[in-house]
Amino acid sequence: MHEAHGKFNITTTHDLLVLDATGPFNLQHVNNLIAEMARIIPQMDGDWGQLTIFHDDSIFVPEAFKVVKQSIKARGEHGLKCVAIVLVSAQCSFIMKQQITAIYENTSLPFAFFDSEILAKHWLADALQESTQH
Repeated sequence: MHEAHGKFNITTTHDLLVLDATGPFNLQHVNNLIAEMARIIPQMDGDWGQLTIFHDDSIFVPEAFKVVKQSIKARGEHGLKCVAIVLVSAQCSFIMKQQITAIYENTSLPFAFFDSEILAKHWLADALQESTQH
């Protein structure tokens, strides 16, 4: 078994899951992350949004990318309504945005990139409010 590359921290409020992560991400790291999310997500109440903060060059190796893409469906089935992504100190932001877009583009989840956590949280609040009105 390979050692996990990358680190993450997950915090929650009543309608927001915050994933703060630093890559690069190998398969073992992504499996650890998904297992932790599977433990936390059932505790989320109703509709919720996800704020993902990626530090440095948080790029997924191909195997990890596939697993993350598959895991998004499960989150959507458990109340996830929108995702805001903040890239911090990313030298390869173009590649990161391509990977993240490929993860979410075939879902019905609205997602957007932001330069700050404050802007991302405002967007998430608006997106969550809009999702509950439909």
